[in-house]
Amino acid sequence: MENRRTMTLAALALVAMLLLASCKAAPATSSPTTTATTQAATTTTTAKPATTSAPATTTTAKPTTAPTTAAPAQFGELRIAIATFGKEKFEVPLLVQTDMSLTHPMFDVMIWTEKGQFTPAVLEKWTMSPDTLSWTLNVRKGIKFHNGVEVTAADIKFSLEQYQRKDSPQPMMRNSVERIEVVDNYTVKVTTKGPQPYFPSWLTLGSPQQGGVMPKDYVEKNGWEYANAHPVGTGPWKFVKHNPGDSVQYEAVSSHWRATPNFKNMTIFMIPEEFTRIAALKTGQMEIAESSLDSLAGLKAAGLQTPIVDQVGVGSQFHGAFDPRVAGKPISDLRVRKALQIAINRDEIAKNFFQGLGGPPMPIQSTSTTAEIDADYWAKYFTDMYKYNPDEARRLLKEAGAEGFTIKLYSHPIAGTPWLPQLNEIVAGYWQKVGVNAQVVPVDYGTLLTWRKPLLDQLAGQHTFMRYPSGAPAIRGLESNFGSTGTSPLLIGAPTQPQADKLIAQVWSEIDPAKRRDLLKELITLVHDSFVGSQIGSGPSTLGAAKNIDLSGWSTPPATPVFTMFAANVKHK
Repeated sequence: MENRRTMTLAALALVAMLLLASCKAAPATSSPTTTATTQAATTTTTAKPATTSAPATTTTAKPTTAPTTAAPAQFGELRIAIATFGKEKFEVPLLVQTDMSLTHPMFDVMIWTEKGQFTPAVLEKWTMSPDTLSWTLNVRKGIKFHNGVEVTAADIKFSLEQYQRKDSPQPMMRNSVERIEVVDNYTVKVTTKGPQPYFPSWLTLGSPQQGGVMPKDYVEKNGWEYANAHPVGTGPWKFVKHNPGDSVQYEAVSSHWRATPNFKNMTIFMIPEEFTRIAALKTGQMEIAESSLDSLAGLKAAGLQTPIVDQVGVGSQFHGAFDPRVAGKPISDLRVRKALQIAINRDEIAKNFFQGLGGPPMPIQSTSTTAEIDADYWAKYFTDMYKYNPDEARRLLKEAGAEGFTIKLYSHPIAGTPWLPQLNEIVAGYWQKVGVNAQVVPVDYGTLLTWRKPLLDQLAGQHTFMRYPSGAPAIRGLESNFGSTGTSPLLIGAPTQPQADKLIAQVWSEIDPAKRRDLLKELITLVHDSFVGSQIGSGPSTLGAAKNIDLSGWSTPPATPVFTMFAANVKHK
């Protein structure tokens, strides 16, 4: 199969070059001097991101037994091309969002998200206790794993405990849950370390996505090494085969409690090259492909669908600014970090690269629809803070003695944003214009994740861009980037780290929404004044799709750019 796959990709690459040679789509923005691109066709549907707020303390679903949707006539294969497989593992508690492109067609989450609202899924009800110190979780009856075993409270307890493991990349469950108890076959009690009003948000589709439902007996009997090679979940798709670095094959379940697939089979292919993905789509080799903004016009001209499924924040990160290994180097100087931010022409990026489809800079992991922040206030605040001023940037660099210094921009695509490498090139161009030796270095995203915590030498003093989907609460991104226990802690060693940690803990546990907003405002101001983590703005997450599939079953914006989670809702036309 590998030889056939290689031959197919080679043929597609040739087709791609021919298509691109004849295509009249807008050119890619390759440097900050580009002044115009073609606007996306007016028929392109832009989803307005929904707002997700802190959940209600009680949510109930009816009926209490899991229904199964009427089984459609299943036929055909749904073929999807994405840019990266991430770590390419199936051990759910160790994964981050990009990795879930492969796992979460197979694994249900405990709480679903629809148009920004939490809705029952494997959990039919979740209730905070009157003293705010525990949550009661009620499991929907009748849901079965792919091996035929019914989901019970024991599986929910096991799944939550897996996310408490020290090697799980997200700290929420580990830091905030005191104990987990099985009350009966369909009831779990979670005692928290103080009030945790955001607890249900951890169990949903959005980041940190700690709600994957895992089979306790199967994993304990066989071990994670076996379960990683032969994953079993409760999702609409069953695992068939993994071809490392190439594809993952799935088979639809015949009747699923939430969404029974219309297609009989599905294969997700990893095709890193944009032109090869688009060629595969145009020649009928794929039904869905991740696409960049520059491909939209060409896809429309070919009569293909171009859904815009989300607005994602784009974060700029300087790693190790307060690390002893970086002391005395340019990135340790606030003036240098500020200079690099005001050397970026965000207005030009929004107009040309994002083709007018983006949004203003906001707190690092937020968008204009993120709950509990004043979007208008922060849009003005950060627009003023990062106002384009290359002359001032040069002055600050000279004052800091950092003229001509070298910095690496580690570049990689992530699920939902295959255009991130292009953005790295554009920003490197801006920095070069103010005299910085900016070097774009491609890196595998899964490899990069292993460099962040603990911070490895190759990343210390360097830069990365990350994308952040809409839907997660603001505090989630603030802790991830600025908390000492976050996944990419940028303030480690800073004098402001203790105060940032204190404010983060207060936001997580504050029950009163008004007080929570005030704490968030104080926290956002504190951490962004360091210029270790900033935002370029938000940009659209785009796909190309074949004419013969029906995407009307998708609720846009989806709660995550990991769109393969919604593959069961794709229908034949």
